Amino acid sequence: MIFMRLGLATATLFCLSSCGGDSPPPPTGTPTSAPAPSPAPTPPPKAAENLQPIEYLHFYLGPEGSQPNGPPLQASDGNFYASTKVGGENDCRFSSTIISCGVVTKVTPNGEASVLHAFDYTSDGGFNPNGRLIEGPEGDLYGVTTRGGAYDSGTIFKLSLDGTFKVIHSFGETAARFSGGNTFTLGADGYFYGTTTVGGDDDCGTIYRLSPDGMMTILYSFCQTPTDGIQPNGDPFVANDGTLYGTTHIGGEHGRGTIFRLSTDGQLTTLHNFGPSSSDALGSQGGLIQGPDGALYGATASGGGGACPYGCGTIYRITTTGDFSIVYGFGTDQSVNGVGPARYLTFGEDGYIYGTTRTGGPGRGTVFRLSLDGYLTTIFAFGPLQKRPYDPETGVVLGNDGHLYGFTNYNDGDGTGIFKLGFGTFYRIKLN
Repeated sequence: MIFMRLGLATATLFCLSSCGGDSPPPPTGTPTSAPAPSPAPTPPPKAAENLQPIEYLHFYLGPEGSQPNGPPLQASDGNFYASTKVGGENDCRFSSTIISCGVVTKVTPNGEASVLHAFDYTSDGGFNPNGRLIEGPEGDLYGVTTRGGAYDSGTIFKLSLDGTFKVIHSFGETAARFSGGNTFTLGADGYFYGTTTVGGDDDCGTIYRLSPDGMMTILYSFCQTPTDGIQPNGDPFVANDGTLYGTTHIGGEHGRGTIFRLSTDGQLTTLHNFGPSSSDALGSQGGLIQGPDGALYGATASGGGGACPYGCGTIYRITTTGDFSIVYGFGTDQSVNGVGPARYLTFGEDGYIYGTTRTGGPGRGTVFRLSLDGYLTTIFAFGPLQKRPYDPETGVVLGNDGHLYGFTNYNDGDGTGIFKLGFGTFYRIKLN
């Protein structure tokens, strides 16, 4: 069995340095007692020939975008929208390297794709978007770019479904000077709440509130205490109690990141410290969701044990009062279950958690179903190279038809073994 490290680096013309991720540094400190091991998958994961059928609805070839960010957003008009890291008709320059600037793409449920907006290098609109899109209460799309804008620190933009584009904030105007690809969420009060990986009073990252017209307020600057975490990542999540929850990449008691709660008036409480050993959950990614039991669920890229150098990743559960447990630790059978779960999870109508792993499984990443008591089934496996699309790093969403939709980052085949070079696919998995 061949083990593939997390943060798969694949040489392509369009690949950016942000395509993959690095493994965390070796554990430090005195190991604590390991969490209870995850139960073995029951029933056993399905064999490859019995996987859930998949439909590849669209292949991204470059002009209409490459390497979609995700997961896809199904807007109020029923179509799916996403930004792409690169691709499109306009070129952008990084030192002596020229790559395409990225687009916002629209895809119908039948797979008809079009470019809603193409980013460019010359304006203050920003370029090379990252992170998912969200829909505002008025029906417009909102997202972030990682470069460009008035201060070349990225932008927050608004885009109507008819293609009208407007920058509502340039990072660098305030202490929140760079998003790091983090995006934001819409609160019940009509404001957007987001994070930046750097900036703030001590350059350790921020949590901000943004009005729909672009007025930004910094709610919290990290590094105020030795244990409050550094570099918040992912989108803050607004739970049904109206409070914000999120994660940091590093910092905290063990230097491996934290899970925090933040009131809308800026009061932060650390609920959990990740680490310190590879048996614990490590490599937090954000992307929290709330389950029917009221608890929050998230994924870590490493930790949880298994044969991987720093653990193969986990799905964890934490209550709003801080009771933490690992629901499932990947790595018990890498050739079936995959390793390195992606950031974004979703709940199905059946009450199961659905998500993807970036690598592992019979091919190059998987789609899985997980019960809240820890039983995992692999329902689809991507790859191998030159046969099928692979690298489903953006997770999946539940469409309004009850089926799963997602993106892959690359494709070297069309699913039947026929070579079809491209830079991402849009797919659907029908759930019975």
